[in-house]
Amino acid sequence: MNTVQPELWRDFFITFGQSVAALLGLLFVANSFHLDKLGADPLLHRRAHNISLVMLFMFLESLAVLIPQNRIALAVELFATNVPQFYLPLAVLVTMLRRKLAIPHWRISLGILCPLICMIGAVLVGFDIWWGMHVVAIASAISLFVIVTNAWAMMLGMWRTDLLSRDEQSGSPTK
Repeated sequence: MNTVQPELWRDFFITFGQSVAALLGLLFVANSFHLDKLGADPLLHRRAHNISLVMLFMFLESLAVLIPQNRIALAVELFATNVPQFYLPLAVLVTMLRRKLAIPHWRISLGILCPLICMIGAVLVGFDIWWGMHVVAIASAISLFVIVTNAWAMMLGMWRTDLLSRDEQSGSPTK
């Protein structure tokens, strides 16, 4: 087992891709219930947009592994699908620092670090280092966890906005 064998990762990436696709669909439905809030709050709109894009690139990453191809093509595709996954949270971090907003340290750190580790794994795959696929799979699984917690935090933010607007209408304070 001294060579990259992406076919051995088929089941993992089928499960990974299905999970991402299902969660993306749920996110789409949940966001459609809150279009007014997404349109009114540019930061919330950007979060929803970025989370959706990252999930789309995660799905493309799973497809790249499932498509029969040589290891160089796989490495290029894995690297390419992780560049935007790396860039989007980095851009969010820069925006948060400029606006002096509270930063969710562990989520933003892992959101930047995991795609970077996946890109390193892609380079390892390109050089036919067998454990490169392990690096990609582990970092991708952690990325999925991070993106789900980011989506949950976004939904929780919309829920809190709902509570605040209801309390303002009824005149009662929210704790």
